Amino acid sequence: MFKKSYTWGIYLIFIGYVIYLGITTEMLIAKITFITIGSLVISISCYYEYLKTIYEKMITSLTMETDILLAKKYRQQLLEKDKFKGFKNSVILFDSLLLIDEGNYQECLNHMEKHQRFFRSTIDYLFIYYHHSLICYYFLRDNKRATNQLKKLADFKKMKQKRYSPLFSWEEIDGIRYALAGRNKKSITQFKKVAVKQLNLREQAYLYFMIADCYKELADLSHYGKYRKKAEEVGNTLSLARSSGNEAIQ
Repeated sequence: MFKKSYTWGIYLIFIGYVIYLGITTEMLIAKITFITIGSLVISISCYYEYLKTIYEKMITSLTMETDILLAKKYRQQLLEKDKFKGFKNSVILFDSLLLIDEGNYQECLNHMEKHQRFFRSTIDYLFIYYHHSLICYYFLRDNKRATNQLKKLADFKKMKQKRYSPLFSWEEIDGIRYALAGRNKKSITQFKKVAVKQLNLREQAYLYFMIADCYKELADLSHYGKYRKKAEEVGNTLSLARSSGNEAIQ
């Protein structure tokens, strides 16, 4: 909220300055130039803020409301109104999340492969690429390829923290690693170390589902039901929340 107020404050100062120049400048051509350039800059800036608002609603709908239909509605609005494709890369990232949430894991892998140049453009995007790939292979039950992604992610853990953003919890990643190895009790221990309060509802849904999955493997139906219910409560329209159990795992 403060950031938005600050941004609009800067815009207002700029508008005031343009008006001041227009009033105090004596030459007509200079007045027209100042007002024209100022109006153009403000128009572009305001339109960008408008698009950013739609983008923020799109992200919030998926991550905080876990409402796929609403998120797709805002996605369509953004694509229609973003004439200069300024949010193209943001939509690529969003679509990787959306495909996972719809349960289209192989399509997500295909999508990221198609846009691999983008995902390899920064350390953070590459981190996202390997993490999303891990999640997809986990749900596809492709343990071999999932394990390969874990090896790639391990390289990030060796890096200095300043080189990349802590976008994902290492406890969650370790929990998946133990789950793939069939060490479900150890996996649950790692999953429960994740700071749930720092997660959005979407992330919470996946964490609870994976904990439930481990309890299911241990034939602990009581705890399985408890965490399945938690996943469904926060998961709303996500594929894993709408499934009855095995359906979320293809």
